[in-house]
Amino acid sequence: MIRIGGIICIIMISFHWVSLAQYIPPPEALSLKNDSIAFKEVILRPYGEFGMFIPRNETIQKTYDTKSMFFWGAGFQLNHPLTSSFFPYASYIQTRYTIFTKIDSVIKLPQSFVMQQIGFGFVLKMLKMNRTAVAGKIGYTHAFIRDDIHTIKNQAYGFSFGIGLERRILEKSKFYTDFSYNYQKIEPAYYRDFDLTRFSFGFCF
Repeated sequence: MIRIGGIICIIMISFHWVSLAQYIPPPEALSLKNDSIAFKEVILRPYGEFGMFIPRNETIQKTYDTKSMFFWGAGFQLNHPLTSSFFPYASYIQTRYTIFTKIDSVIKLPQSFVMQQIGFGFVLKMLKMNRTAVAGKIGYTHAFIRDDIHTIKNQAYGFSFGIGLERRILEKSKFYTDFSYNYQKIEPAYYRDFDLTRFSFGFCF
């Protein structure tokens, strides 16, 4: 999987350089470049997102009786939205899914699956169409996981890669949606596979 991640990274960087060679900045960017006061090459852009992820481990799906879990997240990107096509990012994502199990057919005991994940990487605009763009995303992830049912409390290390569609609104903000795959494992326990696929919707300022 690490070798596959490296190949994907190389492909995305190649797309990045190709897009740079073909990219013509929009009129707003050209006017900004002529304005030494208004133009800033690197800016900090906060964002928020939400969506669902699907655990690839069937044990998690069966014991928590669900195919998907809701998540929310926040983070920031760097670089100018009009003149750049390469955006480093840092992110924080959290999910908490709780079910109630019966003891002696009377008492209901809450059992939760909790994941807090931090990550960093970069987003590449690979295909630009006026205010709309197709973007690829790849990065490292580090998750803190608690599984009450199997008494697992551990950290998972991995990487994610995906592709999405974004639409610029107003002057610099954007709505986006993306699909990604997250490869991540923990040290040997009841099970160690915490891979997941994720569907995200977000807004970047």
